Amino acid sequence: MVKKILICAPAWLGDLIMSHSLIRTLYQAGHELHVLAPEWNFSALQYMPEITKQIKLPMTHGDLKLKNRYLMGKSLRQENYCQAIICQNSLRSALIPFFAKIPIRTGWLREGRKLLLTDGRKLDKKLLPLMVQRYVALAYSHSNSWNKDNFLWPRLNVPKTIADDTLTKYQLVKNKKILALCPGAAYGPTKRWPSEYYAYIAKKKLQEGWQIWLFGSAQDRLITDEIMQLTANQCTNLTGDLKLDETIGLFSVVDALISNDSGLLHVAAALDKPVIGVYGSTSPDFTPPLSKNAQTMVLEGLECRPCFQRTCRYAHLNCLTQIKPEMVNQRLNQIFTSD
Repeated sequence: MVKKILICAPAWLGDLIMSHSLIRTLYQAGHELHVLAPEWNFSALQYMPEITKQIKLPMTHGDLKLKNRYLMGKSLRQENYCQAIICQNSLRSALIPFFAKIPIRTGWLREGRKLLLTDGRKLDKKLLPLMVQRYVALAYSHSNSWNKDNFLWPRLNVPKTIADDTLTKYQLVKNKKILALCPGAAYGPTKRWPSEYYAYIAKKKLQEGWQIWLFGSAQDRLITDEIMQLTANQCTNLTGDLKLDETIGLFSVVDALISNDSGLLHVAAALDKPVIGVYGSTSPDFTPPLSKNAQTMVLEGLECRPCFQRTCRYAHLNCLTQIKPEMVNQRLNQIFTSD
């Protein structure tokens, strides 16, 4: 039976991209999909053609605003949704579907929200080790009714005109190979590979005739300014200048990308670009970039990782500093040698 489903999308960009696997799975089953998402990630949804309607969540991350959630839920009652699927695990994320009186409200049983869900699931982390699997599982009524090792990966569909218009707007020319570097991570220092390591890679590729484009939000500007200084301002620093849809458009034309475990890494993977993800405190065993063209760099055998903490409790950041830039540059060379 075709259902009209409201998907309450994750707040973090990388998680939103991974939830596209859930969206693609539901679309393949023939359902009509409306997606409720935070405004800062909203433009990414336009590259997911499976979505019929996009709805902006008028709250900031972690903001309760109970009255606003009630009013929004009440306004959604007219949509007559059959089901809401709540990707986030917080109690507040389940409030709008509850106030909207959606008859089936599906999500994982976390933060004491059992009374807000009609289809609360108990998570088996061993059965579903990947975050993306936990999203996809919400599309199925039973845990054993799908192949957990064979599901649809996120894939963004970017019109060529988006890239062309953005290239023109920022006076960029694609006349050489382009390496995108994404040295920021909103999560914290334990996700940020050192800026001097990125600069090492940049200098090597500049010597080989590549263009280097630096990406990130305005808060990453200090990091990319360091890279610019270390490379004698030979890179193109786009940090803080681009809207999200423009960033995605430019990602669609780059030849390769190196990034920390950040939302931008997952965006590039969803475009099926050759990417190398550098993991520190987090783990590719939980949130890998989902593409056959994606590779990860992680320091194995370090007892304190993955800790999933924002700051290093030992103050050494060995999980990042011991992944030397020579190792990542060699991996990048191998990608293009194999071509």
